[in-house]
Amino acid sequence: MGNLKKYFILCMIFIIPALAQEYAFAYIENGSGTNTVGTTWVNIGAGGAQDLTLAMASTHWSLNTNQLLAADNPAVEGVYCIKYSLSFNADAADWYIGISIDGANPVEPVFMRSIGNSRKDAGNISGIFVATISQGQTIELVVKSDGSNNDFTPIYSQLSVCPAAMMSVNSFAGMHISNDATYNNIGTTITKITNFIAVPEMNGWTSSGGELTAGTGAGGLYYLSYSVSFTGDGNESSPIEYIFDVLKNDNEGVSHILANRSSSSLDIGNISGGGLINISDGDVIALGVKANLNNNSLIIRKANISMFRLGDTTPNSIGGMTITSDQTITIPAQNSWVTVGNYGLEAANNWSLGSNVFTPTSADAVGYYYLEYTTSLTTTNSGGDDIELAVFIDGVQSSELTTSRRLSSSSDVGADCGVGLLSIEDQSQSIEIKIRNTTSGSNLTIKKSMLGFSQIQLGLSEFATAISLDKFTANMKQRYVELTWSTKSESNNAAFLIYRNGKLITSIEGAGNSSETKDYYYFDKTVIPGNTYTYVLADLDYANYETKHLSKSQTITVDDNVVETDFHIDSVYPNPFNPITTCSIHVHNSTHVNVSIYDSKANLVKVINDAPLSAGTHNLIWNAADNPSGIYFIVVSTDNAYQNQKLVLIK
Repeated sequence: MGNLKKYFILCMIFIIPALAQEYAFAYIENGSGTNTVGTTWVNIGAGGAQDLTLAMASTHWSLNTNQLLAADNPAVEGVYCIKYSLSFNADAADWYIGISIDGANPVEPVFMRSIGNSRKDAGNISGIFVATISQGQTIELVVKSDGSNNDFTPIYSQLSVCPAAMMSVNSFAGMHISNDATYNNIGTTITKITNFIAVPEMNGWTSSGGELTAGTGAGGLYYLSYSVSFTGDGNESSPIEYIFDVLKNDNEGVSHILANRSSSSLDIGNISGGGLINISDGDVIALGVKANLNNNSLIIRKANISMFRLGDTTPNSIGGMTITSDQTITIPAQNSWVTVGNYGLEAANNWSLGSNVFTPTSADAVGYYYLEYTTSLTTTNSGGDDIELAVFIDGVQSSELTTSRRLSSSSDVGADCGVGLLSIEDQSQSIEIKIRNTTSGSNLTIKKSMLGFSQIQLGLSEFATAISLDKFTANMKQRYVELTWSTKSESNNAAFLIYRNGKLITSIEGAGNSSETKDYYYFDKTVIPGNTYTYVLADLDYANYETKHLSKSQTITVDDNVVETDFHIDSVYPNPFNPITTCSIHVHNSTHVNVSIYDSKANLVKVINDAPLSAGTHNLIWNAADNPSGIYFIVVSTDNAYQNQKLVLIK
């Protein structure tokens, strides 16, 4: 069988140089064939159910009878990330999905999902792990059920292997939905999901209107994965089937990374899909959805799409842990976060695991990471429960790495999965995953679970550090929020950028080069009473390299005595743009408004408006035909308020 050494973690770990360009990606799309599956493991395409199609493969990988086959060549040997996702229709049963290597029983943990209500259902399940592959070995996706003669139809599936590795400078991007987003009139034609917010960790990409756009030099082969928690139309006896697809340049079906699941107004379902995709500079990536019937509503509760470029092989920092057998989780009270269970350590480099919490053991752990988790679980509540899973960074819940799932009864085994990007900025930070029951205080049983993360770009300590940030604080004042920060030193620091709830609101000129302590402040006068805001400080060097200081972010709730701002920026579209963009400003009361454009070094480029504006919405246009490509800022201000948005001009 060859030497199999299993590490159940994510996609990068001590990969030998020969594997730098080895990969394979196969898929099933719109499958319709049915197979009778029992209690014995079989290939998902067995019995003529549906054959896999090879989307792409390197020199030493091929597809042979629904199995990915490694060639008899030393170049193929090494450690690979193996990612799978499966959407399927099936009879009522408990279904088990896993990866078999060289025909052996699947590598643990094997994830399961129950199909209930004595009807054929559309379900989705996914998993990811890392394994050492030898010459001539096969990788296949296999399935079995808890009974005999159950119908099984694979509808959408992806199976990918890749030696993704850390790079000194990598390109990666992601966006998320963390609050309910409702879409109406979902039908049989694709609808683009537009409520995404860009994650702070992006390099080489920009985001606007639910789209990710590859910048100059960002092209290459990427690993892309997404997860969605959602509620659909219909009822339990007649749910609506929803199909999700990664759109490339507004074209559906070209990525082959699709997933489907039926859902109703009483359900919270979770799906995941992932695979390899070729990206060229300027390509636009989005997530779309359609249904099997017209005129449906859809509530997306949580969603995340993340992608990173495959790179040269470099040993990197990783961590992985699993649960492979039933564990009962005591829930002390409704909405109380508790540890998912007692995990076992699978692999670690520059990280250690203690009491289910990962902590760095080396400064080399600083950098950007890709993270994924999957959990199969049940509840003791016969009436069912709504469950949330979340990753906590330094003890603080990450909204970008939170998913939800509804369990319909105590006999329902649900699968919940999530993906995302995160930043580790210093050696003191920790990573853990927690769970909560948002419906009741009923206990939960974890059937299988994994969490893994892997470094995809070296920490900024590998480069010239722009600043040494001493502190960053946010304080409530009578009419505004006061932000203050100080630096111990600055190197090549052009400007500071301040983000509020993920959106850039202003830039402040930096000191350039300094070995002395510098103090800065900014008054945010655009806050609204009763709202909660999270502020993130970033620095921008003269080469336009941006560093966000996420570990020092500040969250504050505005008191009722803070007055509402004179205006707000509705949108700037398109962004990125060439050469014309429109800034839509809503003025609450007639007032004098200045609208100006600045470059990344805070130099004034153009004054668009410096006159009174009446109450209402005003669309102000900037034609940048005479300006070079780069990062700009549109600054809108009155006597009492100030707002700022980042613009990207690409020619």
